[in-house]
Amino acid sequence: MGKIKTQFNKNYQKSLSIILALSLLFVSIPHAQAASLSTLSDTMTRIKVSTLSNHTLVFTTPTGIAGAATLVVTFPDGTANGFVGQSGIDYTDVDLQDDGSDVTLAASPTGTTWGAAFSGTNLNVLTFTNGSAAVAASSIITIKIGTNATSGTTGDKQITNPNTSGSKTITINGTFGDTGSIAVPIATDDQVVVSASVDPSITFQLSTNSASLGTMTTGAVASTSAVTLTMGTNAAGGYTVTIQDQGNGTVGGLYKSSVPTKNITSGTATLSAGTEGYGAQGTTGTGSPTISSPYNTSGNGVGQLQRTAQSFITYGSPTGVTNQTSTVTFKAAISASTPAGSYADTITLLMTGNF
Repeated sequence: MGKIKTQFNKNYQKSLSIILALSLLFVSIPHAQAASLSTLSDTMTRIKVSTLSNHTLVFTTPTGIAGAATLVVTFPDGTANGFVGQSGIDYTDVDLQDDGSDVTLAASPTGTTWGAAFSGTNLNVLTFTNGSAAVAASSIITIKIGTNATSGTTGDKQITNPNTSGSKTITINGTFGDTGSIAVPIATDDQVVVSASVDPSITFQLSTNSASLGTMTTGAVASTSAVTLTMGTNAAGGYTVTIQDQGNGTVGGLYKSSVPTKNITSGTATLSAGTEGYGAQGTTGTGSPTISSPYNTSGNGVGQLQRTAQSFITYGSPTGVTNQTSTVTFKAAISASTPAGSYADTITLLMTGNF
């Protein structure tokens, strides 16, 4: 009986040792398990249905990406609610960055150059294949797709949003081991059209409605005091001021209507004492408007006043909050044979906004 008990104890101890060894072996075998990507985001340039958009995907890989490993970005597929890559989209429409540093891309991986290619019926799957440059653990990966990518030259292609609204999920996985997903909103519209109107405005004012040449003599050229014109407008093309005189009803001039009638005809000239003549002269005040020829003269120079409206002042853009000013002065001269009497002329100054 004692011999049987001893043999039992030996067998029991042997079995217990085997079980313990197997248990330790089982515990020591590591379990391969994908890590979860963190801080994931996808910034789009448009989220409206059926609209082209850029994508900027950013995430942190806790494991890193070993050489020859793949990184796959899958956009939802389907005719009703899937993303569609533009025809011809390829690696030149993509940027890949590792902690802010650009990674060289090509159609296929070679050395430190990564491969990047779109696949799927709707070109909705983007696969990166690492060459030989491993990405360290905890690296921040940035993927740009569309016109925001700088690797291409011209004609960068984008991705068309689904034609239905709602939350859409983009998945990220691959043989590098980490996985994650990003939800993006697709909306029926993502823009607000803001409208407004501004009423046209224009300001015109004369400092006085009368100007006297006084009693004229043959010994001097008579001149009125300057009449100031004040002008302002928000017209895109600025404004034009015209000048027109009454004269004798047929010809412009300084007219005496009593018998014997006389019209001192207006003309463009430099007036001199003792020789009949009459006209107007303009000068620029504030705001730098342009005095039109032939009124942009000085001294005793004058421009001809006519029965039809003539351009007098011009300005080619809105005047802003400060109105502009210019002046007009009238000058006349008589000869020894100019009949005595009262002479007058009516001058019409008109401002037109070029809206």
